[in-house]
Amino acid sequence: MPWQDPAELFVGKTGDVFLAPVGTPLPANASDSLDADFEAPGYLAEDGVSFSIGGEVTDFNVWQSLQPARREKTSQDITFGFSMVQWNEISIPLAFGGGDVTSLGGDEYAYAFPAADATLDERALVLDVIDGDNKHRFVFQRGNITEPVEVTFTRGSLASLPVTYSVLAPEGGGSSGSFYSTAPGLAPGS
Repeated sequence: MPWQDPAELFVGKTGDVFLAPVGTPLPANASDSLDADFEAPGYLAEDGVSFSIGGEVTDFNVWQSLQPARREKTSQDITFGFSMVQWNEISIPLAFGGGDVTSLGGDEYAYAFPAADATLDERALVLDVIDGDNKHRFVFQRGNITEPVEVTFTRGSLASLPVTYSVLAPEGGGSSGSFYSTAPGLAPGS
C-alpha cells in the first residue's frame, strides 16, 4: 500500500442533493438508483455543499490527576450547508420549512408559508459528490432546516436560498446515516 497515492485525492467537481419524505426507502450503496420520491432542488451555488460533523466532549476530572480521567461525547451535530439558486416548488418549501405551492391559474402561483406553530418539516437526504468515475454518497434518514434563511436581492448576483440541513437521530435508534463510495482507495487493504 503506497503512503502517497494521487489516485486517492478527491475533488468534489459536481454532484447533487436529493430530498424525500422521511421513511422513503434509502439507497444501500453509491450506485443504487434513488427511489422516485427523492427530488433534487436544482442548481446549487458554485461553492457546492459543506459537510460538518462536530459535537461536544465533556471531560471528567478526578481529584488525583491534573488531566481528565475520562472523556465522553455528550452531543453530536451533523450538518450540510448549501445554497439553492433555482426557485421552484421543491427549493422554496425546503428553504422555508414546509408550506404549499399552488396554482392561481394562468401563469401565476402562490406559496403559503407554514404556520408559526407548524411541526418542523423533516426530510431524508442523499448527497452525491462526483469526481470523474468516483462517487461519494452520504445518506441520512431524517433531518430538517435549522438556520435562518437570509436572501439578498442584488443586480450583480443570483438570489440564492442558503440552507443548513441538520441531521436528527433515526426513529428507533441506530446509526443516523451512511457513507458509500466507489473510490478504490477506500477498499480495505488498498
